[in-house]
Amino acid sequence: MATAEQYDNIPKLRRIAMFLVMIGPDNAARILKSFDDLEIEAISREMVEIELIDEAIQQAVLREFSGLLLESAGSVKGGYEVALEVLEKTKGTYAARNIVGKMAPTKDSKEVIDEIGEMEARQIANLIKGEQPQTISFLLGSMEEHKAAELIQLLPPDIRSEVVLRMGNLEPTPGTILNKVVKNLSRHLDNRGHQTMTHFGGANRVAKILNLVDKSISKVLLTELEENDSTLGAQVRQKMFSFNDLIRITVPDMQRIMREIDTSTLVLAMKPAPEILKEKIYSSLSKRAAEGLRDELDMLGSVRLKEVEAAQESIIGVVRQLEEDGEVSLGGDDNAFV
Repeated sequence: MATAEQYDNIPKLRRIAMFLVMIGPDNAARILKSFDDLEIEAISREMVEIELIDEAIQQAVLREFSGLLLESAGSVKGGYEVALEVLEKTKGTYAARNIVGKMAPTKDSKEVIDEIGEMEARQIANLIKGEQPQTISFLLGSMEEHKAAELIQLLPPDIRSEVVLRMGNLEPTPGTILNKVVKNLSRHLDNRGHQTMTHFGGANRVAKILNLVDKSISKVLLTELEENDSTLGAQVRQKMFSFNDLIRITVPDMQRIMREIDTSTLVLAMKPAPEILKEKIYSSLSKRAAEGLRDELDMLGSVRLKEVEAAQESIIGVVRQLEEDGEVSLGGDDNAFV
């Protein structure tokens, strides 16, 4: 049994909402007609949040609002559907849905993104074709990378670059902005989401997606990104192909690359490289050259990280230029191990 003190601690508005739930939609609708719109919305909000009213609370409510009787067994259920039914009888269908729509059951924002992500890329493209680039960038930044790459290729060319730029500059975002973005997206699914959305922006995310995009589109987008934001463009370009990605290069292409790199630079770059990559490099050299490289690497003492990074960047620059000239392919070696 609820004590008087426990019942008194329940806000008055919530007690009214409980009472209206208990007496049923028809009676509640007649009572609500005496309230103004703001009061109706406030009471309805309370009704939406009510799940179950136990018997002890029912008795306390009835003692307070003894003008009407209620026969009930067990618990009485409130919630969205009850509030909607009451309001439809009071305000009509359109007005009721407008009021309760603001309080409709929500999906977790991740569920909204996942649900959109399960669609075919072309369906998603049609779904968001009227959205602002910022909204699209949030969506791409939150989707599985292969799907994001498919989708970006279907975007109109005139907004691709802006979407990539905005995605690259995504930072931790206030919840209110995320709520607005998810609300924009979720309206396509006739649901609302207002919880924090997991999103991944920045240069690394853009680089991963552009690596999966058609090469001709990726090249244009990267060039335009560098023109619009040179710092971000340089970061993305650096992350799109790292020194360790050389493991994906075929042996013939690796041999071509090795002809353009001096040994001192190669030794520095290989210092922290995984053993599998070292073996790949050795296999692309003559036996004598490979033995000499092993010896130099064994004799190399401690070196500054910045020196290693500079050497690796130098080699990556050579690789990119060779690919630009069509002499090597970064498409990958189907026999490479990871």
